[in-house]
Amino acid sequence: MPGVDKNNVFIAGHSSAGTLSLLFAEHYPQIKGCLAYAPSVDLEHNFKPHLAQLKPVLPGVEHFIKKSSPNSHLSNLTCPVFLFHSREDQVTSFANTQIFANQLKQQGTDVEFVAGNGGDHYQTMISEGIPLGIEWIKKIVAMSGPATTPDSQMAASAGKPVVSVTAATTPTSPQLQIDLTRHLVKYKINGFDDFYTRVLKAQPIVWKSGIERTVERGLEDIVPEYTKGSVRLNLVEMTLSFEYLGELPEDIPQKFADNIITQSVKLDSQPLSIEKVSHDPNATLMQGNFLTFRIRNLNRLQLNRNASTKIVEVNLKQINRYVPDSLIINYDEKWAYFKLKGVGDKSEVKRAAIRAFTAAGLFVTPEKINLTETDLAKNGTTETSSTKPGRESAASNTKQKFVIHYGVYGGNSLKIKDSVKRSLKGFVWVDQSSIKINPDAKMISFNNRSAVDNGALERALTRNKFYQLNITQEALPEEKSALDKSDSASEKTEAKAGTK
Repeated sequence: MPGVDKNNVFIAGHSSAGTLSLLFAEHYPQIKGCLAYAPSVDLEHNFKPHLAQLKPVLPGVEHFIKKSSPNSHLSNLTCPVFLFHSREDQVTSFANTQIFANQLKQQGTDVEFVAGNGGDHYQTMISEGIPLGIEWIKKIVAMSGPATTPDSQMAASAGKPVVSVTAATTPTSPQLQIDLTRHLVKYKINGFDDFYTRVLKAQPIVWKSGIERTVERGLEDIVPEYTKGSVRLNLVEMTLSFEYLGELPEDIPQKFADNIITQSVKLDSQPLSIEKVSHDPNATLMQGNFLTFRIRNLNRLQLNRNASTKIVEVNLKQINRYVPDSLIINYDEKWAYFKLKGVGDKSEVKRAAIRAFTAAGLFVTPEKINLTETDLAKNGTTETSSTKPGRESAASNTKQKFVIHYGVYGGNSLKIKDSVKRSLKGFVWVDQSSIKINPDAKMISFNNRSAVDNGALERALTRNKFYQLNITQEALPEEKSALDKSDSASEKTEAKAGTK
């Protein structure tokens, strides 16, 4: 993954996943370190009582068990290792792990073995083991050279006995020296060969994905550092785009024409645009946190564009992960879009959304549609929100209070106020003195001085790790004129004097 330093990756696991972590580290010695909580290190010993039942149905199982046992490859385990096991664990063997740790120590592997005070298989790992493991990771990362003394103070301070600790010389891998900057390049398409020109007229949606796959294959030779799966063909704008790492090779259009796979697509001589793509994994995650649907058919007896959109919106609000007022329906181009809260499987959300659309007379199919900010802000699109990205509200020329609710903040929670101020700094339409932040309610508010650019506002907040945004506004009470204030003051004075 671009942006991840592969020389600083650790692997960790508990129970059978701890066994797998050790096995992985034995076969991939480049790993920075391995943490195994309550692992099974001697699978042959564990499975011995069951072999009589297993061998008739799984011929050769004993060979597989031996091959899968960490103690079979112990000499290959050369990275730093952290082992944690509760003394009275009834699921996996504390004694075997202790023996395993001593064997690692004898061969010179940097190993730290901590005995948990609890007698269970799971909770002691949560309460005692994980905090110690985090501190161990910090220590390994911070080491600039070979350690010469045991670092038992960390465990002792938490009251945890360190059974055995040793430190050995660990070679430091050189940092990866390659350009990890990812860019998105877009080219204008001048045309296609006769075959694609003909079939695109008949079935554009079907052949669009076919052309994308074809270009993907050809790009492997033309742009070796292109990002697989990033090719996008836009038949409305007649553009082709893809992502790549490092430097873009020269004369891409000519290379397309010379390559037997890509010569069916004719590109303009110069790219339309090249822009940097964010490496922030949180931003990438949240930017992709939406669903798109293809409108297959409309129930003409039931459909009313304005009413149906409102019906879909009401029904979608029954879905916990739906972001209110994020629905966009484009009847002309036959697609629909809305944002989601949280992360996880989207299958149930898709099924509930299909029911919501059907109830309003729209028959839809979930489909990945590549929409740009321009698509989401097109004039004539029926929308339910007055604050779509990239668009100003008609009322935002007057003094209003803007309220931003965010679903996720991906930065340091202690610096959230700095992130808000950094997001809003420099916008002349923000009254800086009116900015208020409520982290508990996940809310930011401010008063405007002039018309607000909602698109710029959303982009600034996203850059500073505020995601799943919902921007609303409300009118501020009109300020009284100087004459009104003077009259009001006079009335109060007279009333106080008893003359009114």
